[in-house]
Amino acid sequence: MKRILPIISVLLALTSCVSQLDNADNLRLRADNGGKVFYATIEGNEDDENGPETKVYADDQMRVLWNKNDYVAIFDNYSYGVRYRFTGRDGATAGRFVEDPVDGYVVGSDIEGIYAVYPYQDDPEIALDHDGILTLTLPETQTYKKNSFGIGANTMVSVTDNQQLRFRNVGGYLSFKLYGWGISVSSIQLKGNNHEKLAGEAKVTMALGGTPATVMQDNATEAVTLTCETPVALGATAEEYTEFW
Repeated sequence: MKRILPIISVLLALTSCVSQLDNADNLRLRADNGGKVFYATIEGNEDDENGPETKVYADDQMRVLWNKNDYVAIFDNYSYGVRYRFTGRDGATAGRFVEDPVDGYVVGSDIEGIYAVYPYQDDPEIALDHDGILTLTLPETQTYKKNSFGIGANTMVSVTDNQQLRFRNVGGYLSFKLYGWGISVSSIQLKGNNHEKLAGEAKVTMALGGTPATVMQDNATEAVTLTCETPVALGATAEEYTEFW
């Protein structure tokens, strides 16, 4: 019988516990063709010269990096949520977002402050109510990416009173290091021991300068599935393990 052997399961603490945001205060604000430009950083990162292979992702030093053409939803003061596109370089921890609207805007709310969410979602839409509570969807199905999480899997939120967006991570990740001779993996499903809600609809609150607080809704799901577009062959020995996020 072929056996899949786990080496270790590591909880990657991406849950807003780091407050140092390099480069955030050094970004120069300016208008672009008469419209607003927002500048964004991701918590706990230092700038990096190496380019990534995917959208917002983690490198081998556990830094989360932007990639060109990432999209966020921004709720400006007394406005609706608008899609903005990242125009910085691949592999950056900070950069500029310019408006890139699409039909079917998400619904905004008459509240003070500017809210932003990564990734941009239009099905189902992100909503912001009058109490500053965001309704968004944590992905139930995620796509495998080598040594990282998949595109759009790392949900982040920012609340600000200016054009500098300091994104905080909404959740965390498990890293599974597996090995087994002659084994390929098509998908991995994760469930809690006590029927915890892990994905689907969530209410997220965040005060200016604070950290996100998330409450999963009754219609949320109890499982998260990682799928591989093509089966991923495992390393045969413990020294040659294959990692899944």
